[in-house]
Amino acid sequence: MRVLFLVLLFAVSFSLFHTAVFYTAGCSASNVNFGHYASQAERRLKLSLRVVTYNTQAGLPGTSKLELLKAYRYVFRLKKFPISVSPGMRQAVIHATQTNADLLCLNEIPAQWINTVLGLLGEAGYTYSATSATNGLVRWSVGTIVSSRHPAQSLPIHLPRENTLQGGGGTAALYVPRINTAFVGTHLGWEAPGFPRIISRQIDFLADYCFQQKRLGRNVVMVGDFNTEDLSKSSLVALAFAECTQPTYPRWEPQKSLDHILCDPRLSITHCGTFQGSSDHLGLYADIKHPSS
Repeated sequence: MRVLFLVLLFAVSFSLFHTAVFYTAGCSASNVNFGHYASQAERRLKLSLRVVTYNTQAGLPGTSKLELLKAYRYVFRLKKFPISVSPGMRQAVIHATQTNADLLCLNEIPAQWINTVLGLLGEAGYTYSATSATNGLVRWSVGTIVSSRHPAQSLPIHLPRENTLQGGGGTAALYVPRINTAFVGTHLGWEAPGFPRIISRQIDFLADYCFQQKRLGRNVVMVGDFNTEDLSKSSLVALAFAECTQPTYPRWEPQKSLDHILCDPRLSITHCGTFQGSSDHLGLYADIKHPSS
């Protein structure tokens, strides 16, 4: 088991090194402390929509390479999570909700904690949510939560091969009637030499899903950890998405833009930035102006 763990650890570590460029919307960028926005939240919500995506790393600390290696013990089931939600996970939820987001995506939530995390989000005003969790035999079972402050309904969606070794961390979607928008949150799989190419297949599925939503006359906003920087040669290009992305990984020395916010061309991104948490990823946010504002 230890030999398998070392092999998989090498493969995952190798897969985190990518280089690429994708179309990015013209918008200002910054690393922000959101306490500045708290008193202005109500006024801002009338003018635009704030979208946030944050890979929580299950509430595990991710401020150094050593902490990241320790986290892999949970990834490959060498160590189990406690039954109750950890203080680190609770803090990750606080970091995300303090951004005053209207639409929020959280990645890497341990499956057994999802209901409790939904309760924490509800207490913070996010009363409409959809969830999805993987169910792997070798890797951890983690999920993605998408939440909205505004009335929304869950949309069915399941990524291909999401329960395999490379599968990722779940995908969930909401439809928000107030802004006629389908909000999709995802955590794609990972790739490494000697392993099947899975990300392009999952992206093709998501592109088709987004086209289906657009055929219904809906705007589309898709966010999450794509585990790749380069989307410029993917099938998503046909959707002409504007993009908010910045280096978010690793948190202690951000170099890779693995997290993305993709915005329907009928909407416009007015601001793009990152925020600090305790995960191995920085959080990513975008302010989006929609036609009804």
